[in-house]
Amino acid sequence: MQVNLNELKEITKKISAVCTADSNAIFVNISADSTKAAMYFSMSTGDCYISMKLPQESAETFEAAVDAKAFVDIINSLSAENINLNIKDNSLLINAGKSKYKLPMAYVETSLWSPTIIAPEDPQVSTTVSIDILNSIYTVNAQELARVSDNKIKNESSKLYYLSNSGCFTSANNYGACLNKFELQGQLEVLLTKKLVKLFKLFDTDVDLYYSTEITNGLAQNILMLANDTVRLGALTPADKTIRANLLKMVYRLREYAGNNYQHILMFDTKELAQALARLAIMAKHAKKANSLDMNAIHLKTVDNTVMLSDDFENSETVALLPESVTIGNFAINLELSAIRSVVDLCQSESLTIRGNQNGIIIVDFDNVSYFLATLVGD
Repeated sequence: MQVNLNELKEITKKISAVCTADSNAIFVNISADSTKAAMYFSMSTGDCYISMKLPQESAETFEAAVDAKAFVDIINSLSAENINLNIKDNSLLINAGKSKYKLPMAYVETSLWSPTIIAPEDPQVSTTVSIDILNSIYTVNAQELARVSDNKIKNESSKLYYLSNSGCFTSANNYGACLNKFELQGQLEVLLTKKLVKLFKLFDTDVDLYYSTEITNGLAQNILMLANDTVRLGALTPADKTIRANLLKMVYRLREYAGNNYQHILMFDTKELAQALARLAIMAKHAKKANSLDMNAIHLKTVDNTVMLSDDFENSETVALLPESVTIGNFAINLELSAIRSVVDLCQSESLTIRGNQNGIIIVDFDNVSYFLATLVGD
């Protein structure tokens, strides 16, 4: 059957995203039905099922299964306007202009490989999630978990996202936490894995979310599905009630912290603060390279209507506070440079707020996000 190459390359971008999210995504099943004006590209990562739809004016009945990376590489190398896909002698034939290629089919015993479909049979929750929320979880919450490598994480809850109808929470052990606040309809409480969240990038429009807890072979399974017109993503999500309860306790505690009154409310122009931190990071990088000096500690201190940011080697930046700022007395605290910088770089608003008190709690607020940062001991 004939397929437009540019349209097919949009699919290969998604296939590549799946392969990047999980190296177990080895094969892609390609199918079409003459009764449906579309082709389907299906994959599996073990606990995730992905189906991508490519609409066609007409389609022939067709099914193949091949190595996903090989398919992506050869399709991306072609330049003809249209290509023809056919099946012959247990191989997928790819013809494009003067180019002809053959990919061997993937089989499980004597059957053509196809992924196991994961989908809720009787969803207890059904709601719509905007693409803005998906992108925010993928960028803002993911940044919190990315700050600590998996081999240094002592608590399994620090590898998971806690998604509820009132937001998404992530925490990297004692290094900090992120409370991303938004509203979804229905009562939802689900744990998401890092791999599943990486697959959010498959979507470019709002999605319908379905969720259920089902009993299979005497075991409870939590099943989530996200779907729009062209992509369906089904996943088995963690069912550990202890981890979920621990995360929920942390959410309640941090919501309480976020609602407290703070003696110091420091408001900044985001661009100015980001540029100051970037320059200090340059000095830290070169000092470590030249002298093996660890200059990742940053000292934050209020001075009149400004904040001085400095390191241990007399490098400093002075950043003006916006008029809406409130300070009661002097305020000084130590932070990890890479931590505060990574959070500030996430902010898309013109301004952001840093709240602090004498108990050492630091919260960075922007948009609907509250970022809790651990402080460093020392003067």
